[in-house]
Amino acid sequence: MATSYFSRTPASTGNRKTFTFSTWIKKSDASSRFQLLFMSNNYSTSNLNSGIFFNNDNKLSFTTTDNGTNVIHLITTQLFRDTSAWYHIVVAVDTTQATASDRVKLYVNGSQITAFDTATYPTQNLDTAYNQASIPQVIGYRHSESLNYYVDGLISHVHLIDGTALNASSFGETDATTGIWKFKPYSGSYGTNGFFLKFENSGSLGTDSSGNGNNFTVNGTPTQTVDTPSNVFTTLNSLNVTPSGGHTFSNGNTQVTIGVVDAATPATFGVKSGKWYWETKWTQKGGTDRYGVMPDDASNQTAPHVTGIAWNEATAEMWLLNSSYSGSWGSNPATNDIIMFALDYDNKAFYMGVNGTWRNSGVPTSGASRTGAVNFSSTSLDGKYLLPAVGKGNGGTSTWQMNFGNGYFATTAISSPYSDGAGLGKFQYQPPTGYYALCTKNINIYG
Repeated sequence: MATSYFSRTPASTGNRKTFTFSTWIKKSDASSRFQLLFMSNNYSTSNLNSGIFFNNDNKLSFTTTDNGTNVIHLITTQLFRDTSAWYHIVVAVDTTQATASDRVKLYVNGSQITAFDTATYPTQNLDTAYNQASIPQVIGYRHSESLNYYVDGLISHVHLIDGTALNASSFGETDATTGIWKFKPYSGSYGTNGFFLKFENSGSLGTDSSGNGNNFTVNGTPTQTVDTPSNVFTTLNSLNVTPSGGHTFSNGNTQVTIGVVDAATPATFGVKSGKWYWETKWTQKGGTDRYGVMPDDASNQTAPHVTGIAWNEATAEMWLLNSSYSGSWGSNPATNDIIMFALDYDNKAFYMGVNGTWRNSGVPTSGASRTGAVNFSSTSLDGKYLLPAVGKGNGGTSTWQMNFGNGYFATTAISSPYSDGAGLGKFQYQPPTGYYALCTKNINIYG
């Protein structure tokens, strides 16, 4: 969401004592900063405000403050730093309960959290700031212009149930095959101020699908993506960078700017079987940039041409394990060219193309003949998980925009996109026959 958020001011008061908030979030930023999920406040009058957020130490918190005093203050012991997967967060509030610990319950991925660093429960029958007439409700941003705390990541399936405290099973369930927590449709009442934001209408992302018509105003320019809790796409891994520091991630970790030397960052997950396709746009050249694939055990190494397969901008060559690879690969791509990658792990072949044409007369569908490919059979890479990666050596600042099938280069949507053979992903160019986007649905079938 970056600097975008959603807001709505209720016209009438609902139930301020009892409600449930449910959302799915895929974090992009695990650094020390607040990230507000849902907030309601009244700074102009009583200074009553309530917020659900990730704290600056990556702990989940639910707080209600009245004139500077915390009347509800729950901070989990558990840390939430994973940027590769979706979290399902549920906060159920019912301050009418006789037992203090029953008045607020937090759930993550179906499990109730019971360990807290701080646990100040509300007094019985306390009114929160939620569901109050004329008090703004905000998703993804702290409603105070001087603070500018936004969610940096992806948000999906946001529910507010006004008047009922529910557990996580009302919105999710365990997959019988994989054992993974997944979302399911909610079928109950939403109450007066309840809403359901699916974000499925790209022209009106704030549309309420609950039937209440409690639509939200879209602030900024949020980007719609096909990366969802039911089908997770790989992204760049902001937790796996070398050296530490000097990497700036944005747009759901599909963009990275690197300003340090001998640097690399791989994707969140890779493969060691199957055939896979992705694209990169190189928007800012640092001078000695490299991009391709690297093995999962090379996180502490330098740029990907050293430990994997990558284009080496310093020499305008394709490199394999720190040595130039023979072939007619052409010159360096230009800024804003779209670079295509095809990894045929089954035949140990790696292909690179630019703006729709495969370099070295590559034919990704050539199978075992590996026409125009880098052949990594009989090397140390064979048998290892390979991950898309970008990096750089010396030079200035470099920026890459990755499209793993998400359908965007940064915030620019791909017009007339192509999908893979499974009908998944949105790419600038048609993936070769038999190649697939790096997402969990495809890896489950073809990986």
